[in-house]
Amino acid sequence: MKRIHIMKTVFGMFAAALMLFAAGCASNDHERRIGELEEKVSELQMQLALVKPAPDPANSIWPRDGFNYLAIGNSLTQHGICKYWWNRVGMAASDADHDYFHLVRRGLQKRFGKVTAHAINFSEWEITGHDRDQTFAKIDKLLDDRIALVTIQLGENVKDFKTFAADYVSLIEHVRQKTGGKAQIIVIGDFWTDNPTRAEAAQKCGVDYVPLDATFNDPKYRSKIGAVVFDAEGNRHIVNHAGVAKHPGDEGMAFIAEKVLEKVKR
Repeated sequence: MKRIHIMKTVFGMFAAALMLFAAGCASNDHERRIGELEEKVSELQMQLALVKPAPDPANSIWPRDGFNYLAIGNSLTQHGICKYWWNRVGMAASDADHDYFHLVRRGLQKRFGKVTAHAINFSEWEITGHDRDQTFAKIDKLLDDRIALVTIQLGENVKDFKTFAADYVSLIEHVRQKTGGKAQIIVIGDFWTDNPTRAEAAQKCGVDYVPLDATFNDPKYRSKIGAVVFDAEGNRHIVNHAGVAKHPGDEGMAFIAEKVLEKVKR
């Protein structure tokens, strides 16, 4: 039933876009609205993929042409809407134009033209205390050999470190195997601490690593209580939650995006 509802919503978005075209889309407002609809349709397509019983390569959300990018992360990559956070983007970014995922996508578009990009919150992997591999089913529905780039930004929420190092290697190797060994994998370092696990796992697996050491003790990279952010409709909100405030603000997000784009090889 959920899949049917999402499909109906997708078709409704397309219908709305067509109506805008019929009305004449020369104005900036129409062009902006069409762009918003295209992004929402893309997001709904990813949600539809997540409720499929199994991945279907013939009907993949990833096109064969263009550059495909998947961002796997926690709240820094994408956080759902709740009483203290108002937009489905990287937490503490002022809006969708300023979280690192969207900034990376924009940079890739400048370099490669057509880019299909999706972000997924995979914090389940972090908070699972043992046998983290059991959570892979959530990302398996998005992984296939059409993906050119995967960023992995996970670790800040880990409490049980007994198997963390081995689990990170397992995660990287799983992503590599599920993308047919074709995707460039970039591991993003910890935003708050100097835990070496991610760097060591990236080195062991022979994938790229983005250190975030510069962010540890510099408040300019973090948000703050009283920071102004906007929801998807452009409504203004004030950060009043300590957990949100310690996340990267726009400058922190821009730093992460810049370092990721420096590592992209294609």
